[in-house]
Amino acid sequence: MRLPCYSLAIYIPLEPQFVVNYGGPGKLKYMKTKVTLRLADSAAADAVRHHLPFIRNNLVMLFAAQTDETLEAQDGRESMRAAALAEVRDLLFRED
Repeated sequence: MRLPCYSLAIYIPLEPQFVVNYGGPGKLKYMKTKVTLRLADSAAADAVRHHLPFIRNNLVMLFAAQTDETLEAQDGRESMRAAALAEVRDLLFRED
């Protein structure tokens, strides 16, 4: 069986992984996550590499704003993933 041919994607892991305090005052809570960006071409990969400190900062701020309810529910985690994607896209469109 032959697999369909897709354009070659470029994967950029954001290293080191994210370890972020979240939830505001009270008991210390943290989340630990790995993020990898899938890009369509080398121009997008170059833009991500160029803006990597800004991307990491904005993702840390996004992750730190989460709540227990968001992180415990599957749909909450999915909405956080979508928000992270939108943040990276918006940043790249604004800066380039």
